[in-house]
Amino acid sequence: MTFLPIVERELRVAARNWKTYWGRMALVFITGIFCAAMLYLQSRVGSRLIASHLVFFSLAQILSFFAMFSGLASADAISLEKREGTLGLLFLTNLKGYDIMLGKLSATSLLSFYQLLATFPVLAIPLLLGGVTALEFFQTTLALVNVLFYSHALALLVSTQYKDAKKAAGAVSFLVCGIVFILPLLRYVPSQIPGSTLLRSLALLSPRGAFANAQSVGILTPTAIVPSSFWLPLMVSHLTAWGFLGLGSWILPHCWQEKGVGASRGSWRAWWGQLRYGNTQFRVALRRQLLDVNPFLWLVSRERFHQITLRIGVGIVSLILLGVTLMIHSGKFEPGKPELFIASICFAVILKGTASSEASRHFNRLRRSSELEMILATTPLSVEEILWGQWLAIRRIVLKPLIYVFIVNALLLGVGLMQPPETYFGQSGRMVFAIAMFLVNGMLLFDLWAIGWTGMWEGMSAKRPGQGSGESFVKIQLLPSLIFGFFFLRVGVNQMNFYLAAFVWLVISIANGVFWAKWCRYKLVQEFRSRALLYSDERMTWLGHLGRLVGHWTRDRALAKTDSRR
Repeated sequence: MTFLPIVERELRVAARNWKTYWGRMALVFITGIFCAAMLYLQSRVGSRLIASHLVFFSLAQILSFFAMFSGLASADAISLEKREGTLGLLFLTNLKGYDIMLGKLSATSLLSFYQLLATFPVLAIPLLLGGVTALEFFQTTLALVNVLFYSHALALLVSTQYKDAKKAAGAVSFLVCGIVFILPLLRYVPSQIPGSTLLRSLALLSPRGAFANAQSVGILTPTAIVPSSFWLPLMVSHLTAWGFLGLGSWILPHCWQEKGVGASRGSWRAWWGQLRYGNTQFRVALRRQLLDVNPFLWLVSRERFHQITLRIGVGIVSLILLGVTLMIHSGKFEPGKPELFIASICFAVILKGTASSEASRHFNRLRRSSELEMILATTPLSVEEILWGQWLAIRRIVLKPLIYVFIVNALLLGVGLMQPPETYFGQSGRMVFAIAMFLVNGMLLFDLWAIGWTGMWEGMSAKRPGQGSGESFVKIQLLPSLIFGFFFLRVGVNQMNFYLAAFVWLVISIANGVFWAKWCRYKLVQEFRSRALLYSDERMTWLGHLGRLVGHWTRDRALAKTDSRR
C-alpha cells in the first residue's frame, strides 16, 4: 500500500487547482503594495533603518493574523465528510485515522502555506535595507510557519466534533482568539497567586509567544538573545500542534457514526436547547410576539446566540473603555483623540460584522437544507414578505446596540473636544476629530443598509457555508478603503488636504454602497425563487450551461422535424 495515499492524492489535486497559483500571487501583490506604501510613508518622517524595522514589524504582524485565521479553511474538512456521509466509507478501506487527518491537512493548508511562503521575499526587503538582522528574519519566518501549522491542526481537531460548518468555524475562531490573545497573558500572572508557575507555563502552549520573541534582535532593541525565549515556546507550541493531530487521528474512527441519545446526552441536549432557544415560556411568548408581524421573522429569530454575541462584543469594548477611564483617574494613562476614534471604529466594526452575518447566514442555511424551497412552495409568503422579515430580524438584533453605540460615541466626542487643542494634517485637531466621528457614525447607518442587501444576496448565491458574510463585508468595507488608498497614494501625502480626503472617502463609500445595494436588491427580487433551488445551477459550469443550451436546441429541432412529418 502507498505510504499516506490521501496526502499524495490531495497534493496532486491542489497542485492542479488554479487557486494555488492565483491565491499566492494575489497575496504577494497586496503585501508588496503595503510594503512599498509603508516604506514611502515612514521614510518621509524618519531614517531608513528605523523605517525598514517598523515596516518589517508591521508586515510580520499582519502575516501573523493571516496565519492564525487561515485555519478556518480546515474547519469544515471533517464536518463536510460527516454531512455527506462519506467519512464512514473511508474506513471501509485500510486507511487509518492519521491518513485522513494528514490528507485533510495537506488539502486545506497547502494554499495558505504557499501564500505565506510567497510573501517571505517581500518580508525580506527590510532585511536588505539594514533595519532587520538575518537572525530576526529567520526566527520570524519560522514562527509564522509554526502559527500556520498550529491553526490548521487545531481546526482539524475541532472539525471532528462538529457536523455543521458554521458551528465548526465559530468554535475555531473562538479557540484561536483565546489561545493566541488570552493564553499569552498568563505570563504576567503575579507570583503571589498560588500556582502562578503552572499558569505561566501554560502560556508556552500558544504559538504567539514564539512569534512575539522572534523580533528580539533589531536596531530598536539591541538586546542579547536568551535561547529559551524563542526556541522553547516554539518547540512546545509545535509539539502541541502535533498533539492536536494525534488526538484527532484517535477520535476520527469513533466520531463518524451517529450516537444514540442516552440519559446524559439527552439532558445535555435539553440544556443546550434551552440555552439556544430559551425555555418553553420564552418560546411561546416569542412566537406570539413575532408570528403575527412576519412569519419569516419568527423563523429566523428563534436562536438567541447572535443577539447575545453582539452584546458581548459591545460589552467587551465598553469594559475596555471603562478600564481606560479607571487608568485615567489613576494618572497612568491619558488617551488622545486617535485612541477615542479607534474605540468608535471598533464599535462600528462589531455592528457591521454582526449585520453581515445575520443577513447572509439564514438564507444560506435555509437554502442548503431545502427549507427555503419548501417555504416558497407550501406557504403563501411572497418574496417581498421574506425579504422584509429578514430586514426585521436584522433590525431586532442591531437596533438596541446601535442606540447604545451612538450614545457612547457622543460621550467619546465630548471627551475628545474637551482635550487640549492639537494639530492633525495641518488642521485643528478638534475639527478633524469632530468630522471623523461624524463620518463614522453617519456612515454607520448607511453601511448597515448596504451590508443588509449585499449580505442577503451573497447568502443566496454563496457556494459554501458561511461564505456570504465575509464577501458582503469586503465589498462594502474593504473595497472603498482600497480605492481611497490608491487615490491617497496617487495624490501624495504632502498634497492631500484633510477636507478633500474626507470628501473623497465619503463619495467613494456612498457610491460603492449604493451600487452594491441596488444591484443586490435587483438580483434578489428577480432571482430569489430560482436561487432557492439548491441543485438547479449551482454545480453547473459554463460548459454545462453550453451543453444544456445545445441539448435544448437539438430537442427543439427534433420536435420540429417530427411535427413536419406528421
